[in-house]
Parts: sequence; C-alpha cells; structure tokens
Amino acid sequence: MKGFDGGKEGKILMPVVTVNLWPGRDDDAKQRIAEGITQVLERENIPRDAVDVIIYEVPKNNWAKAGKLFSSA
Repeated sequence: MKGFDGGKEGKILMPVVTVNLWPGRDDDAKQRIAEGITQVLERENIPRDAVDVIIYEVPKNNWAKAGKLFSSA
C-alpha cells in the first residue's frame, strides 16, 4: 500500500478509526459502518486504501458509564 502525505512533506497519513460497539451487529452492518467511515475520509482527499477501520465488540459487562456497568442496567 502506498502512503499518502496529505500535503505534509514526508509524513505518511494512514488514518485508523476505532469503533467500539456492543455485540450483536451482523457482518453486513459492520460492512456498512466501515464503508460509511471510509467515504467520509475520502471526501477529505484521503485515499480509501489508506483507511483502516477496526471494530471492537465490547460486552456490556466490560462497558460502564457513570460508574455503572451496562450489564447491570
């Protein structure tokens, strides 16, 4: 894969977008999410082959907000 310097001499721009989701979405949904994120970055003149999207499925018992696990809600 060839790097993209984004107009900054010698700097390679390879965006890595991390998405944290609760489990349950199928592969088609994850594909739509990855494609949508990639399209947004393409509009900013970042080549699609420079975009990485990493999707993590985090169980509700490993995710808390305001001090409470979502699995307890």
